Amino acid sequence: MDQLIQQSQQLAKQMENIDPSTPTPTSPTTTTTTTTNVNVNGSCSVRDFSGIAWKTEGLHMPIETEIGVQARLAKSRRLNPNACFPVENKVMCLPNYIIIGSMKAGTTFLDYYLQQHPLMAKHTKKEIWFFNSYYSKGIKWYVEHFEPVIGNAQTKVIGEATPFYINHPFTPERMYSTLKDVKLILLMRDPVERVLSQYYFSIKWIEKNNPKMMKPKPFKDMIYEEADVIETCVRGNQRFLEQVAQYERDHPGAAIPDDWINPFFVFHSSKNWTFYKDCKQCDRCFPTGNVMHMSGHPTFGMLAKSLYYDQIDQWLKYYPLDQFLFVRYEDIKSYPENVLREVEQFLELPPYDYGDFAPKNVVPHEPMDEDIREFLVDYFRPHNEKLYRTLNRDFEWST
Repeated sequence: MDQLIQQSQQLAKQMENIDPSTPTPTSPTTTTTTTTNVNVNGSCSVRDFSGIAWKTEGLHMPIETEIGVQARLAKSRRLNPNACFPVENKVMCLPNYIIIGSMKAGTTFLDYYLQQHPLMAKHTKKEIWFFNSYYSKGIKWYVEHFEPVIGNAQTKVIGEATPFYINHPFTPERMYSTLKDVKLILLMRDPVERVLSQYYFSIKWIEKNNPKMMKPKPFKDMIYEEADVIETCVRGNQRFLEQVAQYERDHPGAAIPDDWINPFFVFHSSKNWTFYKDCKQCDRCFPTGNVMHMSGHPTFGMLAKSLYYDQIDQWLKYYPLDQFLFVRYEDIKSYPENVLREVEQFLELPPYDYGDFAPKNVVPHEPMDEDIREFLVDYFRPHNEKLYRTLNRDFEWST
């Protein structure tokens, strides 16, 4: 037994030194079909071990090939939740998937119908807000929002839908530190239509939930004011950083000119912003210098929340594209069953009959004036084009 333990420890050290990006080295005396199995009593027996190679030098123990490692990891990611642990005599598990956005793009509809699937674990509410607002409460608080495991294995898929995750500046890093293999679903809507829907939703929400909250200005005024805020704080910051980077390439080792000032760090007292008056100090609205923001006001960031490319670009610093499913809101309206089939395949769920589909959380609103519609179409066009190139997909929105 001592011999087995000692050899196992040596093997563990040997495995730690293997570069997973490098195929297992082979030699004329290496085989991929047999391996020496060390028994408890110290004797050895030869058995077939398909797909695993072992080295003849040193220990004669199985070492997985790169293909085998990836296959095993893929199976684990497919079948297992991210983590399970006991909580007060229950076994609780973290999500397999999260719907991260977008606001007013069909998240309530998708979450509602996914919760009908018999292999979907129930959650206490759709929007948990853990990774953006309640992160300090800890993992135990988070997992208690999900149905506990019954028996010895977790057979249900676990998930939630918080549409404000997509635009929060610290959510991608927080989520990645906890859920590296989680599947991410992002619903996106024609940005021109989405901003109008958010505007009227926010008016209704304020009237119902917090009448004392600051009410938005007329829609057109809100759009023009936010566009100026983003241009000043976000785009100004980006242009300044690009200018500095170019200067450093052209003048290696030289200090940037003293009169160069990043507008992100300037107090913009001359701006006549009212709803966005706090943004005169840019970092109070956009703390990381991009469109990601933390405001809880339902009207805040109508344009920023529709700049999908800018938001996805921040998430791609942590998660690869193949962990995302991008859903077009317009397809939910026209082909809801097809969208549910696509989501089921992404989550590796069997097809389910959801019955008749009905719209969820829809707020009626007035049509948009043509002049502001034209402004929004022009405003979003270059950002949509970057999104299409990144995802290699034309969403066919307003042009």
